[in-house]
Amino acid sequence: MNLLITGGAGFIGSHFIVDALKKNHSIVALDNFSTSNKDILVKIKEASGKDFIFYEADISDKSKLREIFSTNEIDLVVHFASLKSVTESVFNPILYYRNNVGGSLILLETMQEMGVKKIIFSSSASVYGSSHLSPISEECSLNPISPYAQSKVIIEKILNDMTTCKHDFKALNLRYFNPVGCHESFLIGESSKKEPSNLFPIICEIANGKKSHLSIFGNDYDTHDGTPVRDYIHISDLISGHISAIDWLNSSKKNISSINLGTGSGYSVLEIVNVFNSFLDRPIQYEYSPRRPGDSGIVFANNSLAKSELKWSSTQSLEKMCKDSWIWHSKD
Repeated sequence: MNLLITGGAGFIGSHFIVDALKKNHSIVALDNFSTSNKDILVKIKEASGKDFIFYEADISDKSKLREIFSTNEIDLVVHFASLKSVTESVFNPILYYRNNVGGSLILLETMQEMGVKKIIFSSSASVYGSSHLSPISEECSLNPISPYAQSKVIIEKILNDMTTCKHDFKALNLRYFNPVGCHESFLIGESSKKEPSNLFPIICEIANGKKSHLSIFGNDYDTHDGTPVRDYIHISDLISGHISAIDWLNSSKKNISSINLGTGSGYSVLEIVNVFNSFLDRPIQYEYSPRRPGDSGIVFANNSLAKSELKWSSTQSLEKMCKDSWIWHSKD
């Protein structure tokens, strides 16, 4: 198929392009490089052994989008482009609504004008909020607690409305849990122009000597060691879920669905630290800090719908996630 990838230079987008090229899809990608680096384009080509079309563009630029759609015969859009910092969204909500929601509206409007009727949307498990007991299924109510998460909910609702009024339009919302690791070639991985806020990159910065210690927010949760439990998924597993999603859009009689992409297992912060310490030369130092408002003790996916609808499940171990993350970040 001819695929248009928004946010193609980002962590997930770049990995998707490599695997999609290997599956013989034709790729047209765009990115504005607000949070990514241009050198990723060369690495994508090296990792895949194939070329693709790329535009430096923003999804809010309708004239550029029209040019891209007019020049390239697009069958399906995979929409990754998004600002994604929960903390930043709390302090600058208008930026997140303008970029994530406003940009998506312009993209969807252009798709409609150009007759493109299939989209995979990069959503997030953050749409569920913090009040549900795990494992969290797609039937749980949506209770976003940040502007970032709210922007994902709004876009999902827009897609639902589009599929209701246009029965030939198909959309699949993929709700990610916590992607980590890097590509098997070690040519691409998680890189950002911004200060890392996720656990795995922070641990790797400590191991690299860039930070002194890890702050663990809370050690009194109702978990086996008192620290928060989350569902981490290797980026290769996450991407294989997207490849399966293409098949779903082409074959399913449904015209919309929302599906979790997670391992279905939870790992505590201390468990992850201990796995890293099992192979690092110097142990990760940590200290406990008060709980953060809104944080849940245990969050992991019910992935039964992904198994039945996408014929997909994760395969990579926690040790593989940790080692691949360290190999990637130790290259810096």
